[in-house]
Amino acid sequence: MKESKRTRTAMTQEVRNEIGTILGVGELTSYQQNPVRFVREVLGSELWSRQVEILEAIRDHPQVTVRSGHGVGKTFVAACAALWWVYSFRPSLVLTTAPTARQVESLLWGEIRRLKGRARRPLPGRCLTTRLVVSEDQEGLGLSTNEPERFAGWHREHLLVIVDEASGVEEAIYETLMGVLTGRHNHLLLIGNPTLPAGAFYDSHRREGWHKLKVAAMETPNFGEGVGRRVSGAGSERPASDPTPDTRRPTPCPYLVTPAWVAARRADWGEESPAYRVRVLAEFPAAATDALIELAWVEAAEAAGCRMSGVGCRTDKDGPDLLDTRHPTPDTLVFGIDVARFGECETVVAIRRGARLEALEAWSGLDLMATCGRVIDLIRAHAPERVVVDPVGLGAGLLDRLRELQRDVALPLFRLVEENGAARASDPELFANRRAELYHALRERYRAGEIAHALPFPRLLGQLTALRYRFTSRGQWLIEGKEELRRRGLPSPDQADAVALCFAPEPRVARPAALGGVRRVAAPMPRL
Repeated sequence: MKESKRTRTAMTQEVRNEIGTILGVGELTSYQQNPVRFVREVLGSELWSRQVEILEAIRDHPQVTVRSGHGVGKTFVAACAALWWVYSFRPSLVLTTAPTARQVESLLWGEIRRLKGRARRPLPGRCLTTRLVVSEDQEGLGLSTNEPERFAGWHREHLLVIVDEASGVEEAIYETLMGVLTGRHNHLLLIGNPTLPAGAFYDSHRREGWHKLKVAAMETPNFGEGVGRRVSGAGSERPASDPTPDTRRPTPCPYLVTPAWVAARRADWGEESPAYRVRVLAEFPAAATDALIELAWVEAAEAAGCRMSGVGCRTDKDGPDLLDTRHPTPDTLVFGIDVARFGECETVVAIRRGARLEALEAWSGLDLMATCGRVIDLIRAHAPERVVVDPVGLGAGLLDRLRELQRDVALPLFRLVEENGAARASDPELFANRRAELYHALRERYRAGEIAHALPFPRLLGQLTALRYRFTSRGQWLIEGKEELRRRGLPSPDQADAVALCFAPEPRVARPAALGGVRRVAAPMPRL
């Protein structure tokens, strides 16, 4: 809804008069240092201890991040913070955002409108669906968009940015917001359920420079006398209360999460489920609920590889030695090759021997001929029995060169296999394409503990656990594409793609390598 300039000017003059007669300048100044008193005296609302902590943290710290369980009053306290900031400072601006328009309009701004309308002392200004205008230099605005530029250019001496349901907001939005928060009294609040173990919200709870708060369901006053007491000091990462709530206990705050709800969720989900960790314990899950491969599975593969090789795990290098020749195995040696197509992408050669991922060799910035030379050198050095290549883009050129050398008998004998991720899956009822089929098979191997890593591969771990999956309208598995990952601020999963190729199923029918290699005949992933 757009207002004419004349209407807005008249409204501004009106609310200027209201500010002087209703609240008074002295009162506004005193509320700057006491947001809790503003909530109680002006809004006529009461807060429990952790809500008090959050408001005081916003006052005292430029960057505050709060991960919370379900039903602990996080949206309420964010709305209180927005109103306190707009009315207590001048000039002031509050910007709020959330992943969806519904979360902006109905949740946070619905609470803002309710609090303003039911305030103990009438508050000046006009509150629209996602906008509060108090005067020409006092306002709040809710934005929901995937266009980061809409957040650019907003500056004010006293600026508060509130990101609700912070796990779901795109990385590009965060980058733009950090460019807005340049003033001396500019503050940022991230608040929400910790649903994703990656991204800006996740990082804020692990980096320096943030005041970190965690509010679990069992910390609310409904879980026992004394739980709601205010805790002074900076020790904000407090353990949750007794995880076995008494469902018969009276609930002094029926609008907050109840012991009965927590008990029901424990029965439904189990205490080890990601949903229980997020919604009840306010902990980030080991992996996202739509994550393709869980962090715990990859860590188990690393531990298994260390046991197999008998050497200690190293985590201080991204590019491990190619092969652990001290512990050879008689299993088949397979290369999976993902060829870089442009820019910052890597060409990656994944090398596995049987069930063990032995090495990842990666490089970038080389032209096709130089890439062919490096691949040929690796083939001559290690004599794999099978080489699997993605033929899309520059991979086609590598395939042609390898076939040429095979015809000239210039390379050790090996089977050359094409695996086009965009091709039709062998089971099109279940998988949208061959890439989804290969990754699903890789997921099942990791989940079953059928893959071991010779050494920790940090970038591979990040890429595998960042991938998400979804289902098409036909119920087919579909893996998140590279463009979707880039929109989330994540790199191309080149190492993960190479690993999926090197664990691809062996073709059922093959032509002799000397006749130009093998074209893939789709087959299910063999078990080791």
